[in-house]
Amino acid sequence: MTFDLTDGEAALLKKLNSLIDGNRYFLSDRIKTLKAIRTKIRPETAREPTTAEAICPAADDGRKETTGRTQRPTETSGF
Repeated sequence: MTFDLTDGEAALLKKLNSLIDGNRYFLSDRIKTLKAIRTKIRPETAREPTTAEAICPAADDGRKETTGRTQRPTETSGF
């Protein structure tokens, strides 16, 4: 559902977005309440779940997965 907002309402929504996005305490009750109000005004569209390939297509290029460790060269004694 989409609302046709007047210029004044659009300005208020813009201000609401700046209050939410610019706040450093994004998990506070105040910000959660503002987000709930924003969702009532402009509900978010449903997002499709992403797969690892969609996030990083190079992750599945056929190479063997590594653990990130480098192998130490084996030490040989001169004896």
